[in-house]
Amino acid sequence: MATATLSVPSTLIAAPRNVVIFVADGLRPGSVNAQDAPTLHALREQGVSFLNSHSLYPTFTTPNASVIATGHYLGDTGDFGNALYTGYWMFDSGNFTQRAASGIPFIENDEVLGDLDDHFEGNYLGEDTLLALARAKGYSTAAIGKLGPVAIQDVTQLAPMDGRFNVPQTIIIDDATGAEAPPLPAPSLYDSVGDDLWALGLAPERTAMHLARERLEAMDVRTAVALEACDDGERASVAGVVTHRQHPETARGAVFVNLEDETGHVNVVFSRGAWARWKHVARHAPVLLIRGRVRKGQGAVSFDAERVEALVVGTAVPASRDFR
Repeated sequence: MATATLSVPSTLIAAPRNVVIFVADGLRPGSVNAQDAPTLHALREQGVSFLNSHSLYPTFTTPNASVIATGHYLGDTGDFGNALYTGYWMFDSGNFTQRAASGIPFIENDEVLGDLDDHFEGNYLGEDTLLALARAKGYSTAAIGKLGPVAIQDVTQLAPMDGRFNVPQTIIIDDATGAEAPPLPAPSLYDSVGDDLWALGLAPERTAMHLARERLEAMDVRTAVALEACDDGERASVAGVVTHRQHPETARGAVFVNLEDETGHVNVVFSRGAWARWKHVARHAPVLLIRGRVRKGQGAVSFDAERVEALVVGTAVPASRDFR
């Protein structure tokens, strides 16, 4: 819920009046009735009711707040969700004495919004807001309500000076007013990979296998690219995220499982017997550690599975795409 107010300059009209923009977060039309919301109901009945109103992005707060603030579609502001991929480590310049954090922050937070402003030339939305334009015309402005969407109504006022908030020209009152904002915990590398996968469906900088490599090296587990230096028939161990499983009818019972690590892909072949023995693991585990033999032929490298176990890597991984 957010309320923005504009106090009209006395030079414009003889009797100063206020303009109030009231936004209720998640309010269903049916909730505005004489029993549950009598004041809003009376305002609607005695004023104007616009029946064909739609949010630009159902269920997400900050995209709709950016639209109300600027009058621009999401393609102009770039605010497509309550968590955004920023392209940089948050607080990497030390703003608000915070340590560098995830590049996919939850932005219903004043310090996060301030750091975004600082990184994107003072206004992460890239568009003027109604309150900013009102201030330029001499109005006194205030925004009151929910943490995040309230500050977005005049978002440039959160841009830090010397790493701290400056006194805003618009009065901003939200959940963090009157108290020090709690410090954001520094994410681990595993947290960052999980955040990337949750928001993007991929990890553009690091992967779960990259983070597990030190442990895998101690177990003498080869990377996909290292298999190219192995001899045909050489025993080895490989590990990776399962990207897909295939069981073609023409393969005489063989099953193919593709593993991906930070260097590439390994095509693992399960014979009919190996699949019967290990399918309870190989069919369901998202990450596998497999021992077997390297096979080389016609310029290709594959891997015959002999022993299989599930591998825990400490973070989320993409789901596999399985076909018969």
